[in-house]
Amino acid sequence: MRRAADDKAPLARDIRVIANLGDMTVNRSAIDELVDHWQQKGASVHYYELADSLKLPHDIVDPDEATGRTNLSDPIILELIRGGTPSSTQGVRVIPRVPDRH
Repeated sequence: MRRAADDKAPLARDIRVIANLGDMTVNRSAIDELVDHWQQKGASVHYYELADSLKLPHDIVDPDEATGRTNLSDPIILELIRGGTPSSTQGVRVIPRVPDRH
């Protein structure tokens, strides 16, 4: 995905990125770089963080995940799919992103 971002803008008109702060297996710098790149190409990117206090596993959508908490993550994801903004009471923080113009 990152290499494709070098060449052209994403086809999606609205991109929503979710970062799970409780997931230590994901490279946050790589996510930030990709979001910056998409924004520099003119994409509309909305960035959200799931609080580490939610104690969500890496896979937040699998209902069979032993440590999963889809009762918490599903409503957040559905709200984003519908174009809404989840509330902070759900453990979500909206992160305003201004592209890095280096």
